[in-house]
Amino acid sequence: GVNPAEEKRKLSNEITFKELFDKYIEEYAKHNTKSWRDDIAEMDRKAKHLYNVKISRIKKEDIQRLFNQLTINTGKGGANRFLDRLRAVFNKAIRDWGWQGINPAAGITKHKQKSRDRYLTKEEMPYFFEALNEEANTKITDYIWLCLLTGARKTNVLEMSWQDISFANETWYIPDT
Repeated sequence: GVNPAEEKRKLSNEITFKELFDKYIEEYAKHNTKSWRDDIAEMDRKAKHLYNVKISRIKKEDIQRLFNQLTINTGKGGANRFLDRLRAVFNKAIRDWGWQGINPAAGITKHKQKSRDRYLTKEEMPYFFEALNEEANTKITDYIWLCLLTGARKTNVLEMSWQDISFANETWYIPDT
């Protein structure tokens, strides 16, 4: 009941993972995420071996094996973030672009992680400020002081520009948080 020639034709016309990923970046990520450049770099580092594979040929077992290897090489957090990115690419293909396949990243259980809140103790603070004052790079010390005094996120401080600051009102407007 199945025409083998038709099946071969379908497979030859199917896009590769690289083509799917490029479409995801161009049509979705560049317009909706700030981390699209990081997504590209991460896929280049961790999943380049999948680039020439037709998307229907990528199986859950392949992703599970990759996830397990990343857990060893990059840790649980890195493996979890990679799995989230990969899952998002395939979900986009299924939900918005009419791909009829099954998401190979679906059903893979992410690692449970403990919260990593860490604060300086009263005993550590003098040593920290002494080290900060001894730092030769004033850009680093200014950056750290700005972060400490504002409580702002790292990215917001790094993206700060003069036009965002009102000295008259003594305010800093963060345009995109």
